[in-house]
Amino acid sequence: MDEVTAAREALGRFCGTYAASVPPVDVEELAASLCCLRVRAADDLGPIAGAAPSVPLSGVLLPARWEIWVRRDEPAPRRRFTVAHEVGHHLLHSDGAAVLCRPSDVETVQGDVRTREREANRFAAELLMPEAMVREAADRDGPDPIALSAAFGVSDVAMGFRLVTLGYLEALPVDLQAEVDRWRGV
Repeated sequence: MDEVTAAREALGRFCGTYAASVPPVDVEELAASLCCLRVRAADDLGPIAGAAPSVPLSGVLLPARWEIWVRRDEPAPRRRFTVAHEVGHHLLHSDGAAVLCRPSDVETVQGDVRTREREANRFAAELLMPEAMVREAADRDGPDPIALSAAFGVSDVAMGFRLVTLGYLEALPVDLQAEVDRWRGV
């Protein structure tokens, strides 16, 4: 099953079983209810994940402990996306080994790691910003990433990327692209 179908199925099960209304998706409740994963926050994920101290981590999936860890100091919309991303890893890729999400994993040219990270990102995007709901909102209210991000509980950048991938915008607005460049250290 591909990552978009998996996200739609997970969201459908969550909404159907628990009468959840979206948006925004209560991603921590979804992780707990559907996957039995507890979401925890910490200041430094390196020791939890067994990673080197110099490796910055946004999130980590520890399947053997049935836990997702996220960085406490990140903004709530970013933590929500990280949790959804880790749920994606759990449903799509988990073989019992810890899954670490580092910026270098997303940017690397090594096929398998990069593919897994992209799949987890697409899963998270579909889970938090379901295509049909984003299209409905964008058609009704206009494709404004800042306005729509508030309704879906995601960052302006995440919604901007979603609107680009759905064809509503040709590129990220300049201010959002500058934010992405700062995050990447460009």
